[in-house]
Amino acid sequence: MSVGQYQREVNSLDKDLADLEKKKADADSKYTDLQSKITSASASIKRTSSASTVKSKLHQIESWSKAADKKAKESADLGKKIAGKRKKRNDAYGKLQKAEQQENKKRDNDIKNMRKMYEARIEELTKATAVPVVLHNANSDSDSDETYLTI
Repeated sequence: MSVGQYQREVNSLDKDLADLEKKKADADSKYTDLQSKITSASASIKRTSSASTVKSKLHQIESWSKAADKKAKESADLGKKIAGKRKKRNDAYGKLQKAEQQENKKRDNDIKNMRKMYEARIEELTKATAVPVVLHNANSDSDSDETYLTI
């Protein structure tokens, strides 16, 4: 897979993790609310002398306890899912880093090869442009020419 594909996978797993963590936070919050209601109803029972009110409060407490148990189980299940997603995310991130390293190494090798190619071409062009130039000396009485190699 390419770096882009690994990055998309990591981003997708990050989004999934955020969604699961939000759901877990909601479940934990609802659990806490239910526990608070149970505590409040239990305290209310101690202050009440009416048997029907006590019976009603006990029924509410039982209902809230069942709902709290469901929320606690939901929270635990979400915690397991989060742990699994984190593992997948970490694995995907490791693969992403490895792919990025390989891509960087390939790019560095390509740059080195390109630099060698340019240097060889510059050397070739430098040698090709070296031509002899003959200069005539106007002040000299002799007919000798001086030859120079220009680069």
